[in-house]
Amino acid sequence: MRTRLVASLLAVALLAASSAAQQPPAAATPPQPPTFRVGVGAVRVDVTVIGRNGLPVTDLTREDFEVREDGAIQRAQLFQHVSLSGQAPAGSDESLAIRSPDHARQEAARDDVRLLVIFLDDYHLKYGAIADTRLRHDLVHFIQTEMRPLDLFAVMGPLTPISDLGLTRDRNALLERVNQVQGRLGGFVPPRSPIEEAHMRLGAGDLTRIRAQVSLSALESLAVHLGGLREGRKSILYVSQGPPMRAGGLELFGSLREVIVAANRNNVTIHTLDPRQLGEARLVSDANNALSNDTGGRRIGLTNDFSRPLQGVMADASDYYLLGYESPATAADGKFRKIDVDVRRSGVRVIARNGYWAPRPEDLRSSASASSGPTIPPDVTQALDSLKDQSRRIAVTDWIGLRSLDSGQSQVTVVFEALARRAPPPPRVGAIELEVTGSDGAKSHHTPLEEPAGVWAVRFVAMPGKLRTRATVKNTAGEEIDSWSRDTTVPAAADGSPVGTPVVYRPTSVLQYRALMAGTDMPPSAMRRLRRSDRAVVRLAMGAHEKAAVDVQLLNRQGVPLKTMVAVAAPAPAEVQVELPLGSLAFADYVLRFTVTLPGGKITRLVPFALVP
Repeated sequence: MRTRLVASLLAVALLAASSAAQQPPAAATPPQPPTFRVGVGAVRVDVTVIGRNGLPVTDLTREDFEVREDGAIQRAQLFQHVSLSGQAPAGSDESLAIRSPDHARQEAARDDVRLLVIFLDDYHLKYGAIADTRLRHDLVHFIQTEMRPLDLFAVMGPLTPISDLGLTRDRNALLERVNQVQGRLGGFVPPRSPIEEAHMRLGAGDLTRIRAQVSLSALESLAVHLGGLREGRKSILYVSQGPPMRAGGLELFGSLREVIVAANRNNVTIHTLDPRQLGEARLVSDANNALSNDTGGRRIGLTNDFSRPLQGVMADASDYYLLGYESPATAADGKFRKIDVDVRRSGVRVIARNGYWAPRPEDLRSSASASSGPTIPPDVTQALDSLKDQSRRIAVTDWIGLRSLDSGQSQVTVVFEALARRAPPPPRVGAIELEVTGSDGAKSHHTPLEEPAGVWAVRFVAMPGKLRTRATVKNTAGEEIDSWSRDTTVPAAADGSPVGTPVVYRPTSVLQYRALMAGTDMPPSAMRRLRRSDRAVVRLAMGAHEKAAVDVQLLNRQGVPLKTMVAVAAPAPAEVQVELPLGSLAFADYVLRFTVTLPGGKITRLVPFALVP
């Protein structure tokens, strides 16, 4: 197994989530980095040093660096120069083609692979054929000249699901994706699709804010996802004029901070590219400045020649220095710790993140074992990521539940619920169509039936394996206003369990609540953005294990238990239930975790939810 580096406690001073690295062929194994294992104040800084020629300086030593945190000099316990070429090791005959998503993750875990995602924020790119053509030319030239055989690249946009990221070494596939980019900033009339038309109904101010929120949320999700692939440096080229931060008030500034927190925590460098040329704008946006400055990336913009700055993006991913130290400031005060890195050599420019956010008391529960592995459990991170998707939906949101059957198959329940309490209200839904692709590739089509209180539901039986559902939402005129896909794994008979997916009920009145408690059947709720005035009851089907011990914990977004809850018998046979204590919680993200102890081991089920004003 490879030696692992402990990721820095950036932003909230928590260790980054990482996935188990897959062992590549012996010929491809690069020199192993040193181990850096210290206490919970471990901070790691990736530093790029640029010479007068615009390229990285590669002959520095530990003594050439001076690192300060809040003005105090820190002793670098970790020092390593990383040099990558993007070329396969000499004599290696391994196939470099990516065969599957699993293979892509395995290759991404390699220390000798340069990893870059081009994020095309088309919501904030100038509308017009001339701007599109110029940008496509610059990105095509960048991929053709800078991508090497061992590199892994991907291209995504604000609405690209992380499951469809598609890391690849196929240059033609990347070029095809880049050549499809079309700026949407200012291109609202006429709308290009029913989805954009639905966005416009929100009003100009809300439309601008929602598009900015969607872009920042997707960028944050990408940083978190890349952090799970490996601990080494990952790069994002954020192509955007920058979201208009003043359009969303404090909410957007909070979202921008979360992006920077996620990037720093997961060792992701964000380079920003504003494709406007000289004379088209006076300043680069505040958002782009913050993203590049605070993550150690390059800020590219307001120039007529992007080839040299883009060359520097890959140069930074090829040659850099790892510096690690133990911070003397361990207080969980939520304050920003400023980092300054200087090099004792004239004529050079130093690029590094400028600090990190210390944890708040509610974010961190220090433990002696924190340095031995990731603090945030991966399943908690994955569960919370699903909350961000609800903010992207226009008219309805969805939920998918599984319940094992004696036949070895599973009953699948898909619920759609209308979004409410928005101003202006979302467009009215005329129909919902669901396409299901089974593990054998066979497709089936379903039309969920509308039930009371703005809920649509469909149930069907599925074989074990991967299940993909694609939902299409149409308005009353039959026009498509939203669509998305979900990937769900139906457990095999040998791996299955009578313990199903937790079901959330959200009665909207005292009468409905009493009816639910009396055993009246009600449609489940797909909503996971709740308010203190809501009542939410969560039920878990136990099957044949109705007498098994059930532990229920309320966790914060770091996976730290906040409250132990008591599961009681539900009105339906072989089910237990708990009621969420929404009235006593702060506005934040949470996870409800059920742990069922069975003779063969423990089974966990997670329910993420957000408490919002």
